[in-house]
Amino acid sequence: TITTYCVILILKALASKTQANLRIFFLTVAGLLAGLSVLVHFLAVIFLVALVVYIAISSKKFLPEKNFYFFTFSALIPFIIWGLVILPDLNILKTQLSLFTQERILIVTPNWINLSFTVLPFMHRISFLIYSFITLTFLVISVLNKKNHWLLISLLLGASWIFAYYGKTEWYAVYIISFVYMGLVLLLLYSNNHKKRSLLRDLSFSV
Repeated sequence: TITTYCVILILKALASKTQANLRIFFLTVAGLLAGLSVLVHFLAVIFLVALVVYIAISSKKFLPEKNFYFFTFSALIPFIIWGLVILPDLNILKTQLSLFTQERILIVTPNWINLSFTVLPFMHRISFLIYSFITLTFLVISVLNKKNHWLLISLLLGASWIFAYYGKTEWYAVYIISFVYMGLVLLLLYSNNHKKRSLLRDLSFSV
């Protein structure tokens, strides 16, 4: 819910008709929501990374516009407040992180994404091949389409695959699926709106 409101505010902020003062307000509130969402659940890191890159790219300049910095700095505020609150117990946090790091180093965790394409049951491998196909198809069409909301879903898809790969465990791989279905719906709509083109007409069948 928090990330949905965050995305809505960002899309409204970056709309061409939005006034400059409202744009700053929307992005500041969106940044606060994005930072807060990560403290609620780690999954929101995927959204935060994708949104930061999305805002940076949307400026279409070598250096991001000031809108990018308004969002980024406001997203850091919840982390700063959280850090000050847990400051008395900082050693406990450090110990937890140290134990987590040692576990990853000492206990070799097989990469679930790699297993999904190699040794897991046949139907599981087929599922992940389909997820890969949808992802790659969506990324290609997104480049050709050049629409903002497609770019945003592409970034979310890419971030989810990266987090799933480096997260190693099966729980990280679950994050991919919701974004794959978002892409799937957009592909079906896009192919339905371009029936005159044979490739895009056939795209609905392949999807």
